[in-house]
Amino acid sequence: MIQANELRIGNIVGRKYFNPNPKNSKQEIQICFIVGLLDLVRVSLDLKGRDVLKCDYDSLEPIPLTPEILERCGAEKFPSGDKSYTLHGILISYADCRNVFTHDGKELKYLHKLQNYIYESTSQELNYQP
Repeated sequence: MIQANELRIGNIVGRKYFNPNPKNSKQEIQICFIVGLLDLVRVSLDLKGRDVLKCDYDSLEPIPLTPEILERCGAEKFPSGDKSYTLHGILISYADCRNVFTHDGKELKYLHKLQNYIYESTSQELNYQP
């Protein structure tokens, strides 16, 4: 679960929903974009802000940060060949012992946390391409 104070408009998160397909009904996670923060969070299922839904904060899940997601955000692999990337001039390294990406000792476990950190550090938004 994501706390409301961790979110800002533009964050990318997962939304739990129940897929009613009779052949394979189950709970699934759908990537969505935060477009409003009130008592209920408003999310969009696309980058253009269409298909806006209201949902509880309890239905939101963080998206774990992976090398693939870093690359979709425009990160470039650091030339040293290890698990390091540069993004908006910031070096992001993988800490094997903790199984997490870090910058200057700060853990970056989830996509929305990376978005917030980049914005706070550079005043720039990430350009995530799903």
